[in-house]
Amino acid sequence: MSQEQRLNLENYIKNNWRLQPVGHVTTIDSAYLDAVQVVDLLARLVHRVVEGKADAEQTTWAGKLFDLHEIKKGLYP
Repeated sequence: MSQEQRLNLENYIKNNWRLQPVGHVTTIDSAYLDAVQVVDLLARLVHRVVEGKADAEQTTWAGKLFDLHEIKKGLYP
């Protein structure tokens, strides 16, 4: 982003009182937007299930979409 675009975005976020708090902004090429949004939604679903915060419907959907397994060894201890 150019400096002008960045400042415009910052001003929009700071001065739009109807927005929920924004933790960080990520920019992506629009050609990949749909795929990134799908992955984000699925990752949020998995996160809720793993944390035990998912309701019955979310848990059912996760069970149909994923086969979750705990990995006890790997690169990251």
